[in-house]
Amino acid sequence: MASKQSASQAIQGYLLSVKDAVAEIADPETGKPVQIPDFDVLYQAAGRLDDVKGPANHAIVIQSLLGRASSYGMRVPGPDYKMTFPKDHAFHPEMGQEWYWIGCNLNTVDSAGTKQRLGVLMIITKDRIVGRAAQDTAGWDDQDALIFSSTATIVFDDPAKGHIVRRKPNVQWPLLGGKASYSPPGATKFSVECGPDSFTGNVDVLPLQASINDGDNMKIDLNFQCTEGLNSGNAFFLEGVPKGLFFSADGKGITPLPTPGLYYSWPQVLVEGKVTVGGEEYEVQSGSSAWIDHQLMMSSLRNHGDVSAPVPFVDDPTPYNGWSWQFFNLESGDAFACSSFQMGGLNINPQIHYGYYLKIHDGAWKPYYLINGEMKLGNFREFPVDVNCKGNNCTSVIIPTQWSYEKLGSFTAALLFAPLQGVAYPWSKSGTFNMGLSITSEMPADYCDTSGKHSPGVGFCESVGFENVISYRNRALEFLGETDPCGS
Repeated sequence: MASKQSASQAIQGYLLSVKDAVAEIADPETGKPVQIPDFDVLYQAAGRLDDVKGPANHAIVIQSLLGRASSYGMRVPGPDYKMTFPKDHAFHPEMGQEWYWIGCNLNTVDSAGTKQRLGVLMIITKDRIVGRAAQDTAGWDDQDALIFSSTATIVFDDPAKGHIVRRKPNVQWPLLGGKASYSPPGATKFSVECGPDSFTGNVDVLPLQASINDGDNMKIDLNFQCTEGLNSGNAFFLEGVPKGLFFSADGKGITPLPTPGLYYSWPQVLVEGKVTVGGEEYEVQSGSSAWIDHQLMMSSLRNHGDVSAPVPFVDDPTPYNGWSWQFFNLESGDAFACSSFQMGGLNINPQIHYGYYLKIHDGAWKPYYLINGEMKLGNFREFPVDVNCKGNNCTSVIIPTQWSYEKLGSFTAALLFAPLQGVAYPWSKSGTFNMGLSITSEMPADYCDTSGKHSPGVGFCESVGFENVISYRNRALEFLGETDPCGS
């Protein structure tokens, strides 16, 4: 049997195949083949993977700069993909970036009996860093082609503590000796492990045990159960575009081109267990809740309906390309989630074009699609894009720390409940952390209804892509060139 190619050999070969695929697209203004920006820098950086410190991080950054070509050659869940459970709870090794996201709003008590609210976030992510043909050429198996990472933050609501604790970076590439595993489709149990961190549950995911072990910095040991009125087989709902606006708002669980993927969520999940920070243990009390997402998000050089525009790399949004997403578990037992998008200029009053309101009906979640309404983003604060960077030379980004919602409803929901209107107030001044080289903000928040028609609740407000894309590219290129992106 031929020996495996090294990381440098395999990824350089993959990059050449991506370059050829992109060159098949013509720039409509010049008629010339489209080029991947800074391709030579990416190719040279791939050539150093066998010797560079932290090769997994470098491989992920290289992939991030491939833009809409970053999933080239991977299996894609098309519009005809039929989701089946419990099979699709498992990670999909032939597909692109995939993760389980868990946001927890916890009422806890410490060893002295003092009450303390904690916002706990946990994410385990799988990145596929070459296409299937490149994998075969390299002599790799699926495990070799995957990089796993885990992230966790703990945010305190106590003004005296008022801080965020971040898990130290945990990136595992099995090809290079990293420890990671996942349960295959059809297994009798669900699991994903990344180094010392893991999510493990039954075949339907719930009940689920989540463990994050970052030594003296933090330890998280939480158990998740279905809320009353549901069982493990129907405790989630399918996200994505609904099947029909007027008669049924059930999602398909499929996201369309040019970002094909799988997406579904568990609202109002019950939580028990403990969290340890700096040696202090916090026991979870009643009234705590969580939201779990399983999402697979890829990119494609094709557009929905195979229309010609937008042209990859030519019509990419600049200077901003991101979103604001949030969920809230309401005291009534209902829940809702919604999103707005930053495509081009920075918009502080974006329209809400996607969301769901959830009610339990006949032992399952009944979703109502939300497409109308306005989100107001306020109290922008400046944060370093590298949370470990110190000093005046750090590149910074502004992120909203207050959200309000007006007239959030839809055709299907209008006859069933009053439009949502409310304000979200974060618990802390920061919820930022780095996913790879980019910055993300996940801020636990209280939701206050201002319409007088709905109950309050708790949830998380997420901000992604609020750094200028040119700024990110410049930092990423500096990183791949092995210079200090912070200048510190």
